[in-house]
Amino acid sequence: TYSRRRLLAFGALAISGTALAGGVAVRYPVLGQNPTGDRLARCMSSPNWRGGPEGAFENIVPVRVEAGTKSKPQAIMEFLLRNREGIVPDAPVPAVKTDLCALPDGNLVWFGHSTFLIRAGGVTLLVDPAFGPAAPVSFVGQPFPLEVEYGLADMPIPDAVLLTHDHYDHLEWETVLALASTGVRFVCPLGVG
Repeated sequence: TYSRRRLLAFGALAISGTALAGGVAVRYPVLGQNPTGDRLARCMSSPNWRGGPEGAFENIVPVRVEAGTKSKPQAIMEFLLRNREGIVPDAPVPAVKTDLCALPDGNLVWFGHSTFLIRAGGVTLLVDPAFGPAAPVSFVGQPFPLEVEYGLADMPIPDAVLLTHDHYDHLEWETVLALASTGVRFVCPLGVG
């Protein structure tokens, strides 16, 4: 029947699209890579690692993600297709221009979403640096504009960079490459980096 052909065509298209996206992701350095060599050995020595060299990290204590009475696919679709009115600011987020190179001890500056600069005990720590796009593709998750935009050129080279986890909007590729070129120390969970 017509509906069966249509369903098969849609299924074939979905499978092809998924295969293409997977092929691109494997070759796209912005999306990271699986650990190898010494790094893989360190990962595998963790009590949270399961499944040998092809394995992955798992919580030791099971964690249940609640989606209410909805199925996970239904909850995801509702999240993706929800009305965005009131979620995205109508104007740039208010901000105060600060001389980051002269930031006194005991101060924290928030740059939006995940990025913070902390100055404490004579140490400068940059947390989850993302001064560029929030996703590796332009049509997904762009950061909200701020009244005052900052970048790496506006701050001192930090003593360390803390990466809390490996979502793109917490370690944006170009920012991380620029920081790595300075020789700064990165502090991150096992498996990130």
